[in-house]
Amino acid sequence: MSEKHPLTIYYTGMSERRTLALNQIPDVQAVKNFDGGPEEDTADVMSIMWDKVAYAFPRVIEDAGGYLNGHAVIAADARTSILVPVRDTQSVLESKGKPKDDEAIFENFSRMALIANEMGFGHYQLISASGVVTKNQRVQDLDRVEVDISKKGLDHLSTPNGYDEYLAAFLDFYSSGEYSANHLSAIGPSKISGGISLPVLRSMGIVERVNGVEQVDTSKEAYEAFRLGLLTVAVGFGPNVLGKVNPDAMARLLQWDWLNQVSRKVTKYAQD
Repeated sequence: MSEKHPLTIYYTGMSERRTLALNQIPDVQAVKNFDGGPEEDTADVMSIMWDKVAYAFPRVIEDAGGYLNGHAVIAADARTSILVPVRDTQSVLESKGKPKDDEAIFENFSRMALIANEMGFGHYQLISASGVVTKNQRVQDLDRVEVDISKKGLDHLSTPNGYDEYLAAFLDFYSSGEYSANHLSAIGPSKISGGISLPVLRSMGIVERVNGVEQVDTSKEAYEAFRLGLLTVAVGFGPNVLGKVNPDAMARLLQWDWLNQVSRKVTKYAQD
């Protein structure tokens, strides 16, 4: 990508967090948002992501003057899969999109609690697909965050009082100074897949492991595992995709003030 023509990123989505993240990338001239169209309710998150690119591509090409020289089209999408019982001692990961209402989120926690009673903890995964198209290349990434939640925490979340506490913690987090200072709008749980927020659960002290790393507040290893998990959960652009936009993109995002402020806030980790 020519240094004489600073990169314009055409992002096929309207997420404020993803837009803000793309604006952190070095040498980006502009980030332009294009509607990615309706999302199919399918577990094939990679297909959803590429459908966004296909939906927006004709308008992107028109805006770019007919070709992508010096520009990139980028997209991302995520789905949450919760571990739930199917029969006897068997369980399955069940893919979830954005919930229709609070009742659907409460049911997710209740079904996860059933597994926690058998396993001693509950489990969910967030899978993020991302892709980028440039003049000569098309690259994709599939990233995963695995989270274990304590049995005690899920038992509490599957009660009306516990779920109300989750909603209150959700509101507190997504309207906090870390959001308002970056001009990010407050959102409700129906705006994220499964209605399940990693930073909110972590702030409630009920996340046991992120990608296999025990979540101990004083542990640097725990902090780093959470921070990388949060980057995938909140943004979802993979390292190969970001690398095609700018080789320093991932390093810059890991230095992003918002990412580090939120990570320290919910893990209570005091960096040296």
